[in-house]
Amino acid sequence: IESKMKMRDKSKVLFLELSGIGNSIMLTPAFTNVKKNLPSSKVSVLLLNSSADVVRGNKYVDEVIVYPSKKNFFLRLFFLWKLRKKKFDYSFYPYPNVNIMSAILPFLIGAKYKINFYYKFFNLKNCGFLNTISVPVNREMNDVEKNLNLLKACGLKIYSKKLFINIEKKDDKIVSNLLINKVKRSDILVGMHIGSREDRRIWPTKNFASLVEKLSKYKKIKIILVGSDIEENLIKNFDEFKYSHVLNMINKTSIPQTTALIKKCRLFITNNSGPMHMAVAAGIKAIVVFINGDVKRTGPYGKEHIVFIENPTYPKKDKNKNHIYLKNITPQIVFKKIKNELGL
Repeated sequence: IESKMKMRDKSKVLFLELSGIGNSIMLTPAFTNVKKNLPSSKVSVLLLNSSADVVRGNKYVDEVIVYPSKKNFFLRLFFLWKLRKKKFDYSFYPYPNVNIMSAILPFLIGAKYKINFYYKFFNLKNCGFLNTISVPVNREMNDVEKNLNLLKACGLKIYSKKLFINIEKKDDKIVSNLLINKVKRSDILVGMHIGSREDRRIWPTKNFASLVEKLSKYKKIKIILVGSDIEENLIKNFDEFKYSHVLNMINKTSIPQTTALIKKCRLFITNNSGPMHMAVAAGIKAIVVFINGDVKRTGPYGKEHIVFIENPTYPKKDKNKNHIYLKNITPQIVFKKIKNELGL
């Protein structure tokens, strides 16, 4: 990406991240790199309430602003008008928001320089008339890389691509207390997330239950379930999730605490979901059943993660040997890979 401007230090910088938890996690390297380039600048992030914990405590973020998404139109408009008073120097609107609203919101907030991707407007695919700088979308890139291209267009160097969620001492303490008398030092911990915000991304729960059944034969393995109401509802009709070697931590932890739990695991088994990206941020290898998504865009960032992909769309172009394309992803196939990774 060719640099089109040089950002100044001591500036007010705003990121608008009004997507899900996973998208917010994938944006965290952008905050790191702004601060490493411009250490005296103030970085603010506008997020949905459900994603706010992703960046709270992040040393590269100075201000977390929660967008009132459940308020009526006029209250939201008034909220944006109040943000205008902050007089931001630069605003960034990250991928995947490449529509007219991704241009209108920064325009309403009124940053001096608005950096965004080209967006769709009616039948025109590459509009940029409300942006100061418009960056082309490279659809072959992971969203982490796409968003770093916004920084490159402003002349910033990329020092780190690591996903980051801050885990405070109190988070570690809460997690340790949850595991007291439930885990031995010799135990092998395996994390598991069986749901997703989108139903079409969920591998059938009976398949996860089958994995739990197969892992139950190994006495040293403890399975840690993470998630929220969606996962609580998914497991209720399966006895396998009530086995003694299954530790149900669903609805018991915040985003940083869930990341701290995952960090204690040898392996993390999941759908295409927010906790998949938490595992990446925690530095834990993920085994992902990736259904109904674009692995190029939102797959776990890094080539060490194992991804089973249903209905192959571009296997010939995919150079990642850990991406496994299958017409039918069965528990037997996934379990075989888990056994291999755990050395069972």
